[in-house]
Amino acid sequence: MMQPETPLFAQCYSAWLVAQQSRRLSGNYLNLLAITREYWLKRLGSRPLADYTPDDIRAWLIWLAGDEEGQEWPGDKPLSSASVDIHYRNIKAFWLWAEREELVKFGGSPVRKVARPKHTEKLPDVLSPDECKELLEAILKDKDDHNRFRNYCIFLFFSDTGVRLEELARLKLADINLEQEYCKILGKGDRERIVKLGLELRRALSKYRLQYRRAANGEGALFTNDEGFAFDKFGVRTMVVRLLHKHVKRQLSKYGPHLLRHTFATTDILVNGRMEETSRRLGHRDLETTKRYDHLADMIRQGNFQSPMDAILAK
Repeated sequence: MMQPETPLFAQCYSAWLVAQQSRRLSGNYLNLLAITREYWLKRLGSRPLADYTPDDIRAWLIWLAGDEEGQEWPGDKPLSSASVDIHYRNIKAFWLWAEREELVKFGGSPVRKVARPKHTEKLPDVLSPDECKELLEAILKDKDDHNRFRNYCIFLFFSDTGVRLEELARLKLADINLEQEYCKILGKGDRERIVKLGLELRRALSKYRLQYRRAANGEGALFTNDEGFAFDKFGVRTMVVRLLHKHVKRQLSKYGPHLLRHTFATTDILVNGRMEETSRRLGHRDLETTKRYDHLADMIRQGNFQSPMDAILAK
């Protein structure tokens, strides 16, 4: 009886990418997975999975960091330690999938014997409570912008819930329950979660819905553009970047909706003092991802839930 052909790395990785696409992950994440494949093939080539060793993976990681003599870099320059860490985690996820699919012996993938590379993780830039308050006030008072109230609601939503850009752009009117003080969020991998809405945000959303929301016939999106259709994530990002540049007085390391997510995480820990709850509201899979915001731990105080933006705007 003829034996099945031994699949090569490139074939297996392509099958893994299809598996990831079926999970409806973000386009940016899928692009990163494809870049990891590029780097792997450039340095190690496509061979049967059983041919790769832990030393191959270690050499690949050294090459990614630009520390291998006589070899060209992956791109124009060596990768940062954070980027190397991303590609390590991507390739580890692939090998563990290969084990589950029985493409290699369970427990026998070479990545299991390779330690995660050390890297220095920079704390994310965040807005201070005063900067948050000043920013929201400036957006609301900007008489040159006829969408100022919608934009105010979007900034307040990001800062009070910590939702991701794509999550906010997906929001429907039907996802919001102002009386019960929550909204339903469709997150990564189409995982749903319930997020509490603060009083100031609920007041603003109620007013926006009654007085400012433009909607074409049948449009169910919460936030809409001038034509009455869904305000897509590209439009939201562009607006957020523009207003951060316009109204925040200091230079920020990065501009965009994720800055507001970082700000929410830090402020929520500060106000409520429960990292587990903050992690759940952010939609993190594990607490380790949330711990980066714990640099304000000495300022955390205990107490019942309070909306972070209610605490700021009440001052």
